[in-house]
Amino acid sequence: MAKLERRIALVTAARPKLRYTVGGLASRLRWLRRFAPAGLMDAGIRKNLQLDAPTASRLDSAVLARP
Repeated sequence: MAKLERRIALVTAARPKLRYTVGGLASRLRWLRRFAPAGLMDAGIRKNLQLDAPTASRLDSAVLARP
């Protein structure tokens, strides 16, 4: 019931925020972003999104580059 009342308050606010934090993970990330160094946050996000993981194109070029 509390969640529903909160949503109604958000929708009917006279001055709504531009952004609302939704979910437990987003709330923790918002709190962590205040205290953690930017590099640590970036590294965690890159790891979570697997942006540094080897891709097929990288593996193919590595195999072709071998003597």
